[in-house]
Amino acid sequence: MLGRTALLAALLATASLALAPGAGATTYAGSTSQYAKLALKITTGGTVTSLTTETGRLQTCGEEAAHDSRADPVEIRWRGPSVAVVGGRFHLAGTTTDDYKDAWTFAVDGTVSRDGRAVTGQITAGGPTTFGGDCTGTWPIDAVLAPRAPHRQISHMFQSREGSFSDVSFDYRNGAVTHLTARVGVECNGSSLDANVDSTAYGLDPIRVTRQGRFHVSGGVLDGYGVVNHYVISGRISGGKASGRISSWRLWDAGGGIDDRDVVTCKRAATWHSSQATAPATLSGPTAYFDVLPWRVGRAGAWRYYLQVSVSGCLGAATVTVAVVGGPHLSASCHGSVKLGPLAPKRRYRVSVAANRATGAKHVAPSPPSTVYLPGDDGVWVRT
Repeated sequence: MLGRTALLAALLATASLALAPGAGATTYAGSTSQYAKLALKITTGGTVTSLTTETGRLQTCGEEAAHDSRADPVEIRWRGPSVAVVGGRFHLAGTTTDDYKDAWTFAVDGTVSRDGRAVTGQITAGGPTTFGGDCTGTWPIDAVLAPRAPHRQISHMFQSREGSFSDVSFDYRNGAVTHLTARVGVECNGSSLDANVDSTAYGLDPIRVTRQGRFHVSGGVLDGYGVVNHYVISGRISGGKASGRISSWRLWDAGGGIDDRDVVTCKRAATWHSSQATAPATLSGPTAYFDVLPWRVGRAGAWRYYLQVSVSGCLGAATVTVAVVGGPHLSASCHGSVKLGPLAPKRRYRVSVAANRATGAKHVAPSPPSTVYLPGDDGVWVRT
């Protein structure tokens, strides 16, 4: 037994606990009050370094609802000093001016999701106006990891059936889905708000598939207005066919942040069907199915950090070799788990699982490595 333990809750079915940050900082993009674009940067060490957005229209002036020129949005540009993310939360404060050079104060309270892929919270701002009366307002913020350049895929192994609105296509090899694309936009107030999932651009590859052929992925993507569309895609692969469900939603603010009553939730739920367009890679040798979770052991000020790898099953094998690429490795059974470490926190690691050859089976390449971020004091840890 490892003694006192704590487990970071929020394992995604993809086994990617947090998108591995790039060198220096991770950029989040989204909106304030579903209309003003927002950009936020958090370093790999877990500190907020910048935030840019605008408020909504000021909601009250002199304790009365404001619907005139006093209610214009105010620009927010926060550039530090850097603020640490503690327990997944952060607080920023600063000053700005409106179009008439009146001074305003603002505060931002944000929460980084447990998987590190999203930031939510609120902005509160207020101050005097040229036309009299103190104005104030509070608006929600919603952001996701900014996508990389879209993946350019000439053809997919599984392609959407003709006429399918969701247009789900993907590749499937060695127990993992990659290069998944899908439409998750919604219809809202008579308008079509298009949004697209690209698992490569949003750092979701590989998406783990169970021995029963099932997979699940969820998160948020930016639509053409820079607003986050939330989605859940589930599916099952059986032979040369695949099918599943998509649900998605986003908020629509018809009033530009004046009144919460103007905000409506636009939703869509649909089924999807895809069929095999090219022959899948034959699993003539062993393969393994696994998930990864960060662990920490010890007590405050003396934590040791590990990655726990749980193997849910194998094909053509009885044991696996689990490894941190370039680091420690251990053997495990096809229904066992191992802890790799101790490892340095606040770093990304690539974890691979290779099924060991059984009698008469040919060796194949291991399942694609999962990229996992191992948090330190920047994570939200839950006692188990």
